[in-house]
Amino acid sequence: MRSRGKKFLSYYKPYLDLFFADMACALIVSAVTLLLPLCAQYITKNLLEAHAPDVLTRISLIGALMLALVGLQTVCTMFIDFQGHVMGARMEGDMRRELFEQYQKLSFRFYDEQRTGELMTRITNDTLALAELYHHGPEDIVVSCLTVTGAFIILLRINVALTLIVFLFLPIMLCTHCISIKRCSVRYASARTESGTSMRKWKIRWQASGWSNHLPTKRLKQESSTMLTSVFSPAAETAIKVSHTFPVA
Repeated sequence: MRSRGKKFLSYYKPYLDLFFADMACALIVSAVTLLLPLCAQYITKNLLEAHAPDVLTRISLIGALMLALVGLQTVCTMFIDFQGHVMGARMEGDMRRELFEQYQKLSFRFYDEQRTGELMTRITNDTLALAELYHHGPEDIVVSCLTVTGAFIILLRINVALTLIVFLFLPIMLCTHCISIKRCSVRYASARTESGTSMRKWKIRWQASGWSNHLPTKRLKQESSTMLTSVFSPAAETAIKVSHTFPVA
């Protein structure tokens, strides 16, 4: 288990700079998400309700600050969407390259016992899913934990009782989510198995029915093979006769 964890984390090593930059942008996005409501609260409570002097000037300054925060959040989101996916694509390429090198070392008996579609799925679909996990996994964990923790602290300062009531539903939602994910995973695996089984049964029935012999492609293959035989057979016979007539010394 530990070796698998080390192997999983080893793909981050060539891209640590990009990874930490992506995590920093995720932290900034989460912080801005929490700061914008606080700025709005400051305007409504400390400026409008208190009837502070030069209200318009201070509101303009806070509005400019909020606009700058939104711009910073947009830039960080664009960096996450672009550079984060670039990091994931590079890691996907590394995994595919390593898998292909491993495939080249395997024996012919292994390929006789395995299906080509399953081997190609390991290189394409599975590595794509892992790349999405490498990119979105740490980012989603950081953003979610910081956002939930910050929102909990801010709401506690407003009303403790209502905050506890709201957050009491989080364990229930978490359990429901885990159960739904487990059921969806089981259904998805069974659907893939049933799809593969039905396709194999359909292929066996199709071959047993004999309809494949009446397809145009089948006739074209037979005609082309017959034509090649009719063309190259006389040439081959002539070459054999010439070789017997004029033997090579």
